[in-house]
Amino acid sequence: MRITAAQRLQNENPIRAAIDRLRRGEIPPGRCDVKTLTAEAGVDRTAFYGDRLTSG
Repeated sequence: MRITAAQRLQNENPIRAAIDRLRRGEIPPGRCDVKTLTAEAGVDRTAFYGDRLTSG
């Protein structure tokens, strides 16, 4: 099942916020991959696959 546009935004907005924090230096340097960013954003990384639903 594909995620809806609203579900996609629920996933993207926290990721974008985490990326902005990373750019501002508010996230300690280190690994910068999908797993790390989704953990920082509090989003299930599997939600970015087309056939998964958002978590929570």
